[in-house]
Amino acid sequence: ISWEEYCTQFTIIANANKWNDKEMGEHLVASLSGPPLIVVHNLPKQHQASFQRLSEAFQLRFGSEHLTSLLHSQLQARKQRESETLAELATDIERLTRGAFPDCPPEAIERIAVKSFVHAIGNAQVK
Repeated sequence: ISWEEYCTQFTIIANANKWNDKEMGEHLVASLSGPPLIVVHNLPKQHQASFQRLSEAFQLRFGSEHLTSLLHSQLQARKQRESETLAELATDIERLTRGAFPDCPPEAIERIAVKSFVHAIGNAQVK
């Protein structure tokens, strides 16, 4: 689930409970574990319970732009694993391509995926 999706759900719940910014921040922090807690820890103390500040920090760290860049890097580095079938590789390449280029038309995504797939194939004879 993306940060945007989580934030939408959280905001709906917060509005239903009539939480203010500080209450939203406190409830958000209470629901976190793992890497998001590191983001909280790295914020100045006065911002750690502010939903607005937390939301900005999470958007920078976990938002779509970050994810797009990450998926683009993963796509470029993707190689077929030793026991991975071509079908499995193709499925993963398609997933990475759609995520790395969310605004591209389907035809462009298809071309990028095919090129990435050929590049990722481990067996030179198959290429």
